[in-house]
Amino acid sequence: MAFVLLSAGCSDGGGCPTVHAETDADVQVCYNDTEYLCHIRYISNDTAALTLLSPSDISGLTFTRSNGECALGLGSLMCRGGGLSGATLADEVFRVYDAITTSEPEFLGRDADGVCEFLCDGLTIRTDSGGGLISSSSDKIKLQIK
Repeated sequence: MAFVLLSAGCSDGGGCPTVHAETDADVQVCYNDTEYLCHIRYISNDTAALTLLSPSDISGLTFTRSNGECALGLGSLMCRGGGLSGATLADEVFRVYDAITTSEPEFLGRDADGVCEFLCDGLTIRTDSGGGLISSSSDKIKLQIK
C-alpha cells in the first residue's frame, strides 16, 4: 500500500481529516504476543471502558476509567482502585486513544482508497477519510477496528 507524502501539510485539495478518538466499537488487539478481541467505548481521556471478549477465560472482564479512577469488573464483581499500572492491556489501549486527544497527530499522507496515515506520540495511526480510527500500531501494541 503506497501513501502520498504531502509536503504542504493538509493542502491536498481534499484536506486531511481531524482524527477522532471517540469510539464505541469492537477491536482486535495484539499485546505481548497475545491476540484479544475487545469492545472499546472511549468518550474522552476521563471516560473510557474496555471489555475483553476473548480469549474465553477472561471474557467479560471490564476496565472502566472515570475521572482518573479505574475500576475492574467481572459480572457483578467490581474492584475500584487508583490508576492503571502502565503495563496492562487496558492501559496500552487507552494510551492509543489518549494520544489522539492530547497530541496533534502529524499527517503523513493518504492512499488511493482515502485511508489517511498519521504519526502521533510514537504511534502510527490509520483513519478513514472522515478521521475515524481504523488501526494503530507501535512497538508495544497493534489495534484494528473490527
